[in-house]
Amino acid sequence: MLSAWLTSSFLSLDSVPATQRDPATQLTQSQRLAIETVQDQIWELYQDLKTYKTLTTEQQQQQKATLEASFDQIFTTPTSFETLNQVLGRLKKRKAELLKVLDRPDWPLHNNASEQDIREFVTKRKISGSTRSDQGRRCRDTFASLNPNCDSSVAD
Repeated sequence: MLSAWLTSSFLSLDSVPATQRDPATQLTQSQRLAIETVQDQIWELYQDLKTYKTLTTEQQQQQKATLEASFDQIFTTPTSFETLNQVLGRLKKRKAELLKVLDRPDWPLHNNASEQDIREFVTKRKISGSTRSDQGRRCRDTFASLNPNCDSSVAD
């Protein structure tokens, strides 16, 4: 659910277009500093959200507005790097999804389990170079969906 916290662009250099990572157009020191500053702010908010999950209901009610304000401050404050501002704007639009834990503290802040479920499938697809036809793709997808179901029924 909240995979964006860990995978959807934790504002790493992967968020920056390849042309700006090219040696001929390296990031400036100012741009790197802007990215690092925002990364630190987001990691701090992420840690605060992890702590929020452990609080009592009353404490959570007191913290909710503060965490929402922190999110807004991080994702609406302009930086000196326009590309970073665009990434922040895209993530701001996902506020409801990213802060779902404020309403559902029992939900995880990450999707590691989901990613692990598909890792074997993705590895096989990369090695094989995918399929040659739509029928092959449908067969592969059907068998891939059966595999976890079979594993869970054996465990029962």
